[in-house]
Amino acid sequence: MQLKDVICLGVAGNFAHHLEQAGELEDFKNVVTETADAPKGIFPFYLPGSESFLGRYSIGTDILTLPSYEANAQVEPEIAILFDIVYNDTKEVVDLVAQKFTTFNDCTIRKEGAKKISEKKSWGENSKGIGDKWIAIDSFNEGGVMG
Repeated sequence: MQLKDVICLGVAGNFAHHLEQAGELEDFKNVVTETADAPKGIFPFYLPGSESFLGRYSIGTDILTLPSYEANAQVEPEIAILFDIVYNDTKEVVDLVAQKFTTFNDCTIRKEGAKKISEKKSWGENSKGIGDKWIAIDSFNEGGVMG
């Protein structure tokens, strides 16, 4: 499945203590959440049509291409979820409807001086890996297919 026309977002701190383990906690020290283990935010890693580095399609299924310079690349096995976005009459997002999911490699470059997490996540073509088999989501409730 090609995602070239899809906004791609990541979740910062999507499981307990991940930012701390990855050395990223400092970037989110001022973010206050209801619980200490809650995610710290959402960030883009691909925006179709963007003139910035975020417009470079970074997702591949067959190969992971590391940068030509020496880099501290960290493989991050995760899942990707495809959502339909529901808008109201004034073009505000009112709902996200989960459709399907697959495996995902959110490979990250640990880059000193990066101003945003997006700079560490969006560093080149084939820098993200995605599965080629998608599974329909029945619900996010316990007992659902994702369990």
